Amino acid sequence: MDEREVLKRLLEDAKKTEIPGELTPENMKKILEEAGGRKERPRQKIRSCTKWVAAAAVVALCLGAALASKNIRENASDFEVAEQHDDISVQPETEIRSAEADMDFTEEEKAQKAKLGDMYTLAADYGDVYDELHHTSDLNQWDGARKDDMPADVVFNMTDASNGETSGSLAMKESAVETEADYSKTNLMTAGVDESDIAKTDGQYIYTVESGKVKIYDIRDGLPKEPKTLIPSRKSASDHILELYVDGDTMTVIVQEASASLENETDRDKSTKESEPEDVYYMDSETVTVVYVYDISDRNNPVPKGCMKQDGTYHTSRKIGNHLYLFTDYSMEAPQEEKDEAVSRDGISGWIPSVNDTAVSADCIYLPKSGTNSLIMASVDVTNPKKAADIKMVVSDYVDIYVSSSSIFLYDTEYTANQCFTRIAKFSMEGGEIRAVDAASVNGSIEDSFAINEYQGYLRILTTDWSGEEEENAVYVLDSEMKLEGEISGIARGEQIYSARFLKNTGYFVTYRNTDPLFTVDFSEPSNPQIIGELKVTGFSEYLHFWGDDKLLGIGYETDPQSGERKGIKLSMFDISDPKAVTEKDRLVLEQMDYSPALYNYKAVLADEGKNLIGLMLLDYGENGEKACYETFSYQEGEGFVKKLSEAMEDSGSGDGAEGYRGLYAGRYFYISGGGKLLTFDMENAFLKVEP
Repeated sequence: MDEREVLKRLLEDAKKTEIPGELTPENMKKILEEAGGRKERPRQKIRSCTKWVAAAAVVALCLGAALASKNIRENASDFEVAEQHDDISVQPETEIRSAEADMDFTEEEKAQKAKLGDMYTLAADYGDVYDELHHTSDLNQWDGARKDDMPADVVFNMTDASNGETSGSLAMKESAVETEADYSKTNLMTAGVDESDIAKTDGQYIYTVESGKVKIYDIRDGLPKEPKTLIPSRKSASDHILELYVDGDTMTVIVQEASASLENETDRDKSTKESEPEDVYYMDSETVTVVYVYDISDRNNPVPKGCMKQDGTYHTSRKIGNHLYLFTDYSMEAPQEEKDEAVSRDGISGWIPSVNDTAVSADCIYLPKSGTNSLIMASVDVTNPKKAADIKMVVSDYVDIYVSSSSIFLYDTEYTANQCFTRIAKFSMEGGEIRAVDAASVNGSIEDSFAINEYQGYLRILTTDWSGEEEENAVYVLDSEMKLEGEISGIARGEQIYSARFLKNTGYFVTYRNTDPLFTVDFSEPSNPQIIGELKVTGFSEYLHFWGDDKLLGIGYETDPQSGERKGIKLSMFDISDPKAVTEKDRLVLEQMDYSPALYNYKAVLADEGKNLIGLMLLDYGENGEKACYETFSYQEGEGFVKKLSEAMEDSGSGDGAEGYRGLYAGRYFYISGGGKLLTFDMENAFLKVEP
């Protein structure tokens, strides 16, 4: 039984089955990830059947303008180049305060600032946050009770626990792959919005994250020289370098730091009775995400410029120009102290998350009807990384994130017994400022991160609604103020959306049951979107990528049209020169291959029409054990897909596994980074492997 069948049964049973208290979000996630067996690897695509929570988790937004400049109180030793340590030390800021707090507002402006739509309310002070956490804690005591016995405002919530990083990239019009320079770039979600990754190149050097190290390879002569290695000065054995950015002579490294402490139970709970023993201890842990910025004008001697520290687990990040936007998830708990003590200047540090060691200001926090987790959004100018430009905090259970070139959209899916709907909150962003705009909700759930797209002020959304007897899909268009502009409903009943792409005023999306309908949507009239084409082919595409202006590359699975049994990884090239009459020009089925990270993580894909190069990692789960290889293809009309390279990866099961490999190119050379190695191939000599 795969996760889609699990979801369908869960939704059918939700109306009549009591929800066991032990069915926690973490257990549900584990069950669903394991449901498909060995061949169904954990997905990075959005699939909306991951959590049950006995509370109505409403996304909360935080409105406010740019924060006053803040310095970082950070005594973290940074990285050592060879044997030398570089410390970054800056001065603390006494208080994080929204710039809006000192501005005069009319009564109407104050009302608008305090509430967005019917769902989100700005915290007046820390007391509001305290009350909300205790309210949610009380509701959670109903976990496992029969729905009929619950308060009327308690509904079951199911949201996605993926890290929001999902399939796809677009070509330059709405896409993200620039081919002017003769070197590869990270496959991005949005043109002009950079993303971090585990391997990057600027055409002269390759930068990789490998086994807790950053390595810089000099490839100016083609063959990589012995790399310069940067080793983090670890505070804990669990500290982990996640990803990096490279922009000219600036390198930004994102690190997850974790710490643990042993505390006396009496210190933890002020309400502990005197009769209880004082030698009861508990383990406490803290996770912090740190952004380190380096001047790498001398690649042999990177110079630290500063850092920003933010509470929480890394969710994702984006970079536009010099501003980096960092998103972290932070799990909050209702304070044990009495309210007056908890909201005091000294008390808030124990439960309000911090940026640069200073608690987020109450005038930057929006509250939901219930929720104990939070998403922290902070921006920093990498040319002056010791100051955070802006901070916002959203209290919720879990949200996914889509970032366009000018906006941040937070969204989650709510399931009740009779309805499935998605709430979407919009923030504008410019020059590091993050401002809440408005919020809206639409029926159904967003099944793929590229099923939400902003173009010329309009937000286009594709959803699958699971609340009826069978699934059905819909198209929605919202204007710049998040008001409904147009919609189409009742699409492809009994199927769900697997992948989507938008190119200017045209959208493409794939639904699936046993065959793959590829739909074309015309958005040229936002108030009246129209489905103008439908192509049915066998199998389905999990990943779509524009190949020039008139073709669309699909990567997915070939399946038996009667049974739905998977027959291998499939490459398709669709002709979209006439959006009303899309055809599948060519296909290649890799029958021995069972899985590819490219299906669910767009950063793992190399697809460059200008270089005529497609690269991806592939796995075969055969009877003799797992086999992995990195393969590249070219595409030529009349010839179809032509394999250029197939390199076995014997150690793909270690470290980050197959997901830890990237293909890159610079000039005539192709490189495979992963497994602690950097392999080199001469593209002008039949991809001959070049030994160091």
